[in-house]
Amino acid sequence: MQGKTTLVVYNPVAGSEGAGEYLKDLVEAISAKGHPALVFATRKEGDAKTIVRAYGEEVEDIVTMGGDGTLSEVTSALMTLQHRPPVGYIPAGTTNDFASGVGLSELSPERAVAIATTGEGQALDMGRINGTPFLYVAAFGTFATVSYRTSQAKKNVLGKMAYFLEGLRDLAEIESYHLEMETDHGHESGDFLLGLITNSNRVAGFINFTDQTDYADGVFEVLLVKSGFSALDYAAVARDLAAGRTTHPACFTFQTSTLTIRSEKPLQWTIDGEEGDNAVESHIEVMPNALRMRTAL
Repeated sequence: MQGKTTLVVYNPVAGSEGAGEYLKDLVEAISAKGHPALVFATRKEGDAKTIVRAYGEEVEDIVTMGGDGTLSEVTSALMTLQHRPPVGYIPAGTTNDFASGVGLSELSPERAVAIATTGEGQALDMGRINGTPFLYVAAFGTFATVSYRTSQAKKNVLGKMAYFLEGLRDLAEIESYHLEMETDHGHESGDFLLGLITNSNRVAGFINFTDQTDYADGVFEVLLVKSGFSALDYAAVARDLAAGRTTHPACFTFQTSTLTIRSEKPLQWTIDGEEGDNAVESHIEVMPNALRMRTAL
C-alpha cells in the first residue's frame, strides 16, 4: 500500500444511521492532508476486527465512525498488531459512552472530523479479561446484558429509552453471585448483583459513577452492587448512579490494576456492551498506554 493511507471503518446502521453523513467531509479532510482513504463499511458483527487485522499495520492512521461496539472492535483488533497506528473516532451510536468521557460526544461535524484526522493522539489504557482486550468496561449481573439484548432497530428508533425499556425485564430476574476476589489491596468477598470494571466515567448511557476518569492512570474504576437490599434501595441506587453518586451502602467501589474474580456459578460477562464469555474464574488486568487515540481531552 503506497503513501500515508488512512483506514476508515464505519458502521452504516449505528445510532440513527448517521455515520454516513460524515463520510464525505471525512474523506475530504483526509484528502486535504494528502492521504488516500481506504474506506470500509461494516455489515455484521466482527467485520471491524477483520478489517483492522487485515490493513491496520499498513496504514498511517485509522478513523472509525459508529457506536461503542464498532470502536471496541477496532481497538481490540489493534491489540493483536505489532504496529498500532493512532485512532480517530467520530461517535454515531446510541449512547456513545466512551466518547462522552473523552470529550467527543457533542461536537459539531466540522470539529469531530478535525479531531479525528489530526495529531498523534494520546496514550490511553485498555483492559484485558481472560486474554480478551476491552476498551472501557467489563460487566456482569443485573442490567449488564441490556446493551447487547436490545435490537439495533429499537436503539435507532427509541435511542437511550430502548435500554431502559429492556432493563425493566431484569427487575423480575435479579440474581445474586457470591464472589471471592483478589485485588491490588488484598482479598474481598461478598454477594453482588452487578459488577462494573471500567476505564470510563459512563456506562450503559446513564450510569455515571465517577465525575472524572483518568484514562491513562493504570487502574480500573470498579463498582459492585451488593445483594440483600430492598427494591426501594435498588431504585435509590439507580437514581444515585444516574446522578454520579456511589454513596449508597449497597455500592462498593475501589480502584485496582488487576482483579481476579471467582464465582460459585458462571458469570455472564458483557464486554464493551457486547456479549462476552461465561466464566467461574476471571482474571482482569490493565494494559497501560496500549492505545493512541485522538480525543478532545
